[in-house]
Amino acid sequence: MSKQCTKRVQSIASIDKQLNLKQLKLINLKTLDKKPFFKVEKSEIPESYLGCFQWALKFQELFLKNLKNKGAPTKKIEMASLKDFLAPVRLMIEKDGVSEGQLQLAYELLNGSDEFWKGIILDTNKLKEKIGQLIAQAKKPVKIKTMDLMVQHKIQKYD
Repeated sequence: MSKQCTKRVQSIASIDKQLNLKQLKLINLKTLDKKPFFKVEKSEIPESYLGCFQWALKFQELFLKNLKNKGAPTKKIEMASLKDFLAPVRLMIEKDGVSEGQLQLAYELLNGSDEFWKGIILDTNKLKEKIGQLIAQAKKPVKIKTMDLMVQHKIQKYD
C-alpha cells in the first residue's frame, strides 16, 4: 500500500482580482484626497461627487479672491487638498440638508460688500460651521436708507 501524502508547494502563479467600478472610484478618491485641490481635474472626480466638487471649487476661488483683496497670505488655501475642500461641502449637502439655493445665498453674501464674513470664513470647514448664520443673515430684510424711503414715497405719489 502506498501512502498518500499531501505536498505543499508555494505557487508562482499570481491571482489577478478584477476590481469593480465602485472599488476603482474609492481607490481613485483616496489618491486624489491628498492631491492639491487646484491640481485636480474635473474628469478625475467620480460623477456622484461632481456637484460637490463644483461648489467646493467655486468657494475656494472666492476665498482666494477675498484673501488677496485683504493682502493676506493665500498659500494655505492654494495648497489645500481635495479632501480639505470637498468633504465639508459634501457633508453640508448630504448630512446637513443644505440646498444649492442656500449655498448660492452664502456665496453671494461672501462675494458681496459685507466685509465681516469675508474675514471669518476662509475655508469650507468654517463655511460648514457657519452656514446657518450666513443663511439667516442673507435672508434678513435690507434696511432702507432715509433717502431711499423719500424716493419711494415720491414714486408712490407719482403713480
